[in-house]
Amino acid sequence: MPGFGTFLFTAAALGLTILACTIGWIAASVAATAALSETHLSRPRRTFWAATIWLIPVLGVATLWALRNPTCHRPRESAKP
Repeated sequence: MPGFGTFLFTAAALGLTILACTIGWIAASVAATAALSETHLSRPRRTFWAATIWLIPVLGVATLWALRNPTCHRPRESAKP
């Protein structure tokens, strides 16, 4: 039976996933709005928002993978002779 630590990890991972998706959708909306009004933002700013759309989900997935990786939160077993 899973313990409280497993529940806490699952809740944290789910929360981070939802947060990353929400921020990604907001960034996508801002980028789409900026693309429609090209005169409003300069080219470097549009490039920044376009990069942000891809960067946020990638960071979210990398964070979740790092949290699921057992070596991150469990010490390695020492080699026994």
